[in-house]
Amino acid sequence: MNLAGASLSLDELASKLAFALGENGTRLCMVEKIVQDGSVIKVYVSEALCTAGEPQGSTRKCLFTLGAVWGALEQFLGKRLQGHHTEFALQGATHDVFEFTEM
Repeated sequence: MNLAGASLSLDELASKLAFALGENGTRLCMVEKIVQDGSVIKVYVSEALCTAGEPQGSTRKCLFTLGAVWGALEQFLGKRLQGHHTEFALQGATHDVFEFTEM
């Protein structure tokens, strides 16, 4: 995706990831937005493939989807990150949220 060293805002990055991972690309997930909250980068996704067909209330995590987004962010930032799936659409959140901090 030519993200390494790219000069993009987080909104522009979200748009590129939405295209590559969404309905026009791999259909892995819909990247809705990326925001920075202090030292934490939060990626909001919906329709994650990892949880397709899971019942509401399921505790399944989107680890494969998290990993794909994680790798793209590391390439874009040129930094090693630690990632966690912190909010879950199947448990009532508006989105699945992946949080990343620099290692």
